[in-house]
Amino acid sequence: MNKLKTLLIGALLLLANPLQAAMVTEMLTGTVDFSNGGFGLSVGDTISATVTYDNAPLTGSGIETLYLDSSDTVTITVGLLTFDETQYIPFPGDPDGVGLAFNDGQLEGLLYFATFPIESFFDSFWDSFSGVDNFLSMNGTWDSPVVVPVPAAFWLFAPAVLGLGLTARRSLK
Repeated sequence: MNKLKTLLIGALLLLANPLQAAMVTEMLTGTVDFSNGGFGLSVGDTISATVTYDNAPLTGSGIETLYLDSSDTVTITVGLLTFDETQYIPFPGDPDGVGLAFNDGQLEGLLYFATFPIESFFDSFWDSFSGVDNFLSMNGTWDSPVVVPVPAAFWLFAPAVLGLGLTARRSLK
């Protein structure tokens, strides 16, 4: 009986203290508000960005900026071009890298800048983006992100709870 109490108390402690941090994948889509043909896009077309990051440093309160580290990724698709975290070029005075902009724990935008040949660039600052492709420009705004859950914590936690239950059942027999 004491083993059962110990196992139940342990299980309750595990359940009362869920894992707070996890790798999170979110997808931003943006709508082109102006274009004179830049990136082959027209007004109303969409671009997308998929980001995977560790949300552990976030407090979920107020305005926060999370800069990506080596385990985080970003992929941005603008027309026929695709950019990632390796193509980021730091702004003068802001060498922290690709950033994610949050307001009260909700992803609101992306901090990103990249250049490429023929006087071209793509820039995202908070909730808006712009770019020039071969002297043709476009700009727009990011829409609300879509969270793609990563259930890693569940797959680690479920077998532990199942094991505790089986052990308790065997103890009762």
